[in-house]
Amino acid sequence: MIANKNLKQLNKTMAAKDKIFHAATRLMSDNSFDNMTIRNICQAAEISIGTFYHYFTGMDDLMTYFIARGYDEYKKKYNQNKMEPPQRVIDILTYFAAYFSGFGLGFLSNFLSVKNQALNVDCILKFDTYNREVVEALIGCIQQSQDEGVIEGVYLVRKIYDELNAIFYGNVFNWCLSGGDYELTKTVRKMLTAHFNQYLRAEYRIKNDMM
Repeated sequence: MIANKNLKQLNKTMAAKDKIFHAATRLMSDNSFDNMTIRNICQAAEISIGTFYHYFTGMDDLMTYFIARGYDEYKKKYNQNKMEPPQRVIDILTYFAAYFSGFGLGFLSNFLSVKNQALNVDCILKFDTYNREVVEALIGCIQQSQDEGVIEGVYLVRKIYDELNAIFYGNVFNWCLSGGDYELTKTVRKMLTAHFNQYLRAEYRIKNDMM
């Protein structure tokens, strides 16, 4: 009986979050980040402001949920696939390229705001954000690569992560600037692979099967 009650509550929570998520997605496709308000999202989702704050602490928290949701999708589909740590890093970021592009140019152009703290790695790691798990997973894979001698030499793990993160978001931003006139996923994978391979020993370098 308790298990059924907990499952019912979990389903209710997910339904409420999904409602807020979809409303915010629709609004951000046509509105800049600065013009997005919690009141407008609640109106679009047909919920009270109190309900919003029951699930999210504010706009930044909601933005981290966008990224966390993508990682949850990835884990369900591909996390059981056996991969070496460097390949896992590229695989996760490639998946996110496809996930982000699926929201369309309007959404992404507005999501990529300097005021969006969901993109600030220091904030993500400092606070208990929804998307902290994916950042820690990526950093963990890089750290494991270092510990196992897959990386040639000793580097700051965070430095490598920051470089890959910059390449990822730089490509997403450029894709928006170009009007989405090329396949983002292939470009992201190609550039991330080329850069990460510079750190890896020759025998561990990643083959780009999407080139």
